[in-house]
Amino acid sequence: MTEILTIEDQIATIRFNRPEAMNAMNSDVSEAIVEATRRIDSCRALIVTGNDKAFSAGADLKEDHPPESRRPRTRDACAAIAAVQIPIFAAIEGYCIAGGLELALACDFLIGSETSRYSLAEVKRGFIPGAGGTQRLPRRIGVGRAKEMLFFGNQIDAATAHAWGLINRLVAAGSAYSAARDMALELAKGPPLAIREIKRQVDKGMEMPLEQAMLLERDGNVKLETSIDAREGRLAFREKRPPVFKGL
Repeated sequence: MTEILTIEDQIATIRFNRPEAMNAMNSDVSEAIVEATRRIDSCRALIVTGNDKAFSAGADLKEDHPPESRRPRTRDACAAIAAVQIPIFAAIEGYCIAGGLELALACDFLIGSETSRYSLAEVKRGFIPGAGGTQRLPRRIGVGRAKEMLFFGNQIDAATAHAWGLINRLVAAGSAYSAARDMALELAKGPPLAIREIKRQVDKGMEMPLEQAMLLERDGNVKLETSIDAREGRLAFREKRPPVFKGL
């Protein structure tokens, strides 16, 4: 299988490369995604993308495996993406459906072009999303809109996805990856410890009662106050210069 991971300027990119199958995730692709996430510890951000026709059509239903074994492979890929501690961008052109959308939902930022289309249509085949769709979608766009997508399985266009908050930014056709990379490079200049901690705080805090989450935030703030990066940030402010963060 073609290598799906590239790293440049501390930005990692996972690119689906099965255009003949709308970048559907078979077992090889799912395993490659899991493996790729183990090789990006030194990176500052991750971009997941496909091609101009499709981000991903989800699990490859044509693969010669029993149905019960397909979803776990897609689930493993989504879980591996969700566990990455650096910021993750999904750069989406064309179709982002079924398990492809579930994987995108495991990312922090969804950047969609005008050509992008979204759906979780499993209900039309008599089953349900099995890699986080029923849980991450309502957390992102609200229960009412999530139920509409999940119950009916209908496709929504890029403008609707942006209005509903499914995608963070709506960009011109062909520019999703470049827009995501610009954002990733901007974050790469920031303090990596603080950015990772913000991601942890938001993700963990969403699972907790507010009072408990506030304690989590307090502890994280105390921990970072003594970091070298925090001292550099304060010193740079006093000296009226851009800070140079080292992740220490």
